[in-house]
Amino acid sequence: SQETEEQTGQLTIYEQGSPDKVLTSETRIDDGLCHHIAYVRTQTQVEAFLDGESMGTFEISVPLQASDRISLGQEWDQDLKTGFFKGTIDELRVWRYARTKEEVKANMNSELAEISEDLLAYYTFNQGAAEEDNTLSSLLLDATPSKYNGDLIDFELNGMESNYISGECISTSTN
Repeated sequence: SQETEEQTGQLTIYEQGSPDKVLTSETRIDDGLCHHIAYVRTQTQVEAFLDGESMGTFEISVPLQASDRISLGQEWDQDLKTGFFKGTIDELRVWRYARTKEEVKANMNSELAEISEDLLAYYTFNQGAAEEDNTLSSLLLDATPSKYNGDLIDFELNGMESNYISGECISTSTN
């Protein structure tokens, strides 16, 4: 998301290119409720979903490269980190193909019990303990056979300010 001078509580999807592309939700997501966000990208188009409904699409001119920097929860301006997300994230899935609206809606509120071969990476954020010392847990564990573990950077790992929280936004599903 791209940070502006004034935070609006809306979700912003930002894709750098020529020109840059931006999608902003009409709905505010700073309401204390759980929201499902899906970002579907092909080599030519992006579509973003909020709670299963499309926020819109845009054409892209710059294809995704394996060496591209991808960030979740903050924006990179050159080598500077800005635009930090202020909230909680319960789960992240990276699929090998662009999901349809129906596929997004079918599993949006369910933790996957079975790992599909089409799932490239799956992060449940379940390895830490809420409000406890998690300083030895600085990796975000990938539940797929790929094991694309992520680094937790600027993630509070200890005490009452631990970024691991109790409770869930989703339930377990076999879908």
